[in-house]
Amino acid sequence: MIEGALVALILVAVLIGIFDLGLVLFIQQTFANRVRSAVRYGVVNPYDPTVITNMVLYGQPTAGAAGVFGLTAAMVSVTRTGVGTNDQRIVVAISGYPYRFFSPWIGGPFNGRSIMLACLWKRPSGFQPPANPNRSSKALRSGSRPMKAR
Repeated sequence: MIEGALVALILVAVLIGIFDLGLVLFIQQTFANRVRSAVRYGVVNPYDPTVITNMVLYGQPTAGAAGVFGLTAAMVSVTRTGVGTNDQRIVVAISGYPYRFFSPWIGGPFNGRSIMLACLWKRPSGFQPPANPNRSSKALRSGSRPMKAR
């Protein structure tokens, strides 16, 4: 009886630890994907830091109800360097995002590690973004004509 209780206690502690680790990895990967999609959006469309921040927070260009996993606009930074040169970069970073462990032994809120992604793109000289936002992203990245539907 006592051996079963000790084994059950250890088993529950290990399961809670696995759940906590999985949650941290899921939140970090979700934020990394949001940053990646926001940078892609910023490269393909005209630069607007508010819209890029909305892409990180809400997954869409317009503001939504609440940021994913308690993320706020203050935790997201969007910068652009090298404007007007062939070394233009958009840098999107998330820092100080919160997460909580479910483990009773490691209680309290923690801040996650910073997630940063920079994208360098070189546009041909004289390239102007198209006025039609419905063109495919591949055609926009290459600066070529729209792709034909197959």
